[in-house]
Amino acid sequence: MENYTIGIDVGGTKTLLVVLDANLNSVYEKKVPSSKDWEYLVELIKEALNELKITDNDVGGMGIGVASAIEPSTNKVVDAPALGWKQFDLVSNLKPEFSFPIIIENDVNCALIAENKIGVVQDCNPVLYISIGTGLGGALMLGGKIIHGANNMAGEIGYQLDKEDYKKGGVNLPGQFGAAENKISGTTLGNRFSSSENFFENLRKNDPKALELFEELLIDLSVLIANCVGLLNPEKVVLGGGLAKPLEPYLEAIQEKIKAMTPIPAQIEFSKLSESSGALGAAVMSSENRMLDNLKNLGGFLNT
Repeated sequence: MENYTIGIDVGGTKTLLVVLDANLNSVYEKKVPSSKDWEYLVELIKEALNELKITDNDVGGMGIGVASAIEPSTNKVVDAPALGWKQFDLVSNLKPEFSFPIIIENDVNCALIAENKIGVVQDCNPVLYISIGTGLGGALMLGGKIIHGANNMAGEIGYQLDKEDYKKGGVNLPGQFGAAENKISGTTLGNRFSSSENFFENLRKNDPKALELFEELLIDLSVLIANCVGLLNPEKVVLGGGLAKPLEPYLEAIQEKIKAMTPIPAQIEFSKLSESSGALGAAVMSSENRMLDNLKNLGGFLNT
């Protein structure tokens, strides 16, 4: 019986695996450091199966979210700078190891799928999701469906730049973080304070350098959101990713800055799924894909 679904979120620094039962309840969760060597995922998956005392035959499918655009015709990872994966066929490498179906999607799209199914944007339309973690990413949903764009790169807000970025030579290049990503991300904070955790620790101590950097971060984030809501007019903007939780106490400050920047309303909410959203969304995506395939097969049978 295919009673379980696996979801994996492969982030720039951490990888989270979850296993859901037939009712989409989480029965297993494990987080490990990410690696450029994809083989660690095989061991992670097999370890989960062993601990749950289940086999491939008990798994209906697996979804994987990766911090990259995914090429729709080949399912290749287009460019994941933090992992060093470029035009990389992760699914084909994993398939020989497991008998269940494997599908792949952008990690932030997966997070928004989870929010739409079990999170804070159920019945909202349209929705913008902004993930602030190792890098910076976005996802768009209209009518309950992810907007992928003509080249499957919709939501790549890390590449937004302004006039000053261009004047300074801050153009966006393949294989590198984008202009906005270099301002709003855990990597940026880590470059200045050894780690994002160290940054927030210094911020709580009112360290002048941390306070100055944090004000820049809030302004850059608010400008980003103001520009996005002016273009998309979403019903809700969700902030998620590894930096969402430490930023949540400053929601009012972010909202006030955005109000001063644009007359377009922006209802902002922080994800309640925290860092689990990407893996949960990948599992939900796999589960819904399997249901759709079953319906198609049933339809084919009924039409014979």
